[in-house]
Amino acid sequence: EEAVEGATEAEDLEVAELTGGRTTRQLVPDGLTSRNTILWWREGLPGDQLTFKVEAPEAGQFEIVTAFLHDREMGIVQPILNGEPVGDPVDFYRADLTAPGPVSLGVHAFRQGPNELAFRMVGAHPDAEQNYIFGIDYLKLEPGERAGSLFTKDELGIDVIDPIVEAKDRLIEMFTSWFSTETPEEVRKQAIALANKTALRRHPEVLKALAAWVEREPSPVYRTRIENILNSDDKIYGKRLKELIVEDSPEQRGSEVRPLSDSEEWIADIIHFRDYVFTEMTRIDSKDNRACISCHGVPGRVPTLYLDPPDAAGYIPPEALLGNYRRMQQRVDLHDVKKSKFLRKPLNIQSGEEDGHQGGVRYKAGDPSYQVIREWVLKQAEMQRGG
Repeated sequence: EEAVEGATEAEDLEVAELTGGRTTRQLVPDGLTSRNTILWWREGLPGDQLTFKVEAPEAGQFEIVTAFLHDREMGIVQPILNGEPVGDPVDFYRADLTAPGPVSLGVHAFRQGPNELAFRMVGAHPDAEQNYIFGIDYLKLEPGERAGSLFTKDELGIDVIDPIVEAKDRLIEMFTSWFSTETPEEVRKQAIALANKTALRRHPEVLKALAAWVEREPSPVYRTRIENILNSDDKIYGKRLKELIVEDSPEQRGSEVRPLSDSEEWIADIIHFRDYVFTEMTRIDSKDNRACISCHGVPGRVPTLYLDPPDAAGYIPPEALLGNYRRMQQRVDLHDVKKSKFLRKPLNIQSGEEDGHQGGVRYKAGDPSYQVIREWVLKQAEMQRGG
């Protein structure tokens, strides 16, 4: 068993308080725990408490990822964070020595700096040997936005590591190895193109590999593409969007001004538009080998709606994206959201009051891809109304 990357071994955690019993570093056979050791709390009694000092890099929501040992001597323990119970008490009794791997104790509010994560002994299973032992392997705080990404439910409803996630991690490791002088140029080209896809572009290991490689990339074209991917980081991209909104040029506003501000909520929505809605508009449909942008991204092709297209690698600068965002804002009907052009045109709805879609039917109302657009339109209507 290996610890989750970035975790702290329990033996290395600072014990802030121990009200009963003692802690030891216990050897565990058969590779059941990381480093074949575990922090063992023994000789405690119900009501006793083991408290660790846990540092949070900043105030906010963090998922508590940890691993425990189960055995016939183990007790029932109540996790406590800064004086507040974390979920229900956990029964660590098993008839045989087992280590189920990483588990999640949920997402909780942490203050910046030291926090107290405690484990209070509350009892033992009737079938357990009443020795009230507790064993913890390691601990990690995972930022809230990535919460749950490692886990799935086992047959008992407990959050355990997902084997599919493990396979994905191996694929990521293979993928990042392609950014190397030993990799043929054509393979690097494909890897860079894939790295601009939303799921990969947001992966920390992919970003780390790109940042380490960018200055060593011999091709100026590919180097620029990597720089664009790195500049697509939400914080960097969002900062530029804020500057553009503050500048608020007529070219960006267009003929019809819709509500927009540089608040975190609006910036998050623009980035969501980039990563999901605009990405959907650039996706090639296998039925006709065309995307929305195939027509709307060609000057003069659809005079009523031109959208700036992304470059060959799929990157769109903040200036162009903000212009597209404003244009699509104008296609949300604030009086009757169901009549929004952005909802009706892709379905090719025709009536006596409106023309159909020159590109024909692009979606069916139940398509998951259409739901991406629909959800954005509904949220836009709410945001523009000030809801």
